[in-house]
Amino acid sequence: MTTQQKGDLGIKMLVSRYRKQFRIEENTGFYSKNDFEAAEKKFIKFAIRSGWQITPGTTSSASRRPVADPAQDRTPSKTDRQY
Repeated sequence: MTTQQKGDLGIKMLVSRYRKQFRIEENTGFYSKNDFEAAEKKFIKFAIRSGWQITPGTTSSASRRPVADPAQDRTPSKTDRQY
């Protein structure tokens, strides 16, 4: 297997996992067929680009969240000065 094939396989596996995470009852019951396909495609693109965290064995929407950037997640403390 070449390096390119391994890379393609990795992307295909990610797409498969994200597709599985998106296909929950909450989404399948909400969208029409065409809208579902478009929303699923947008979700997969978003998930790959943002590094969406895959939580094994979970299907609830509460367990699906993007990986937080600690620098952006920090709330200002009382000692931080506002200039």
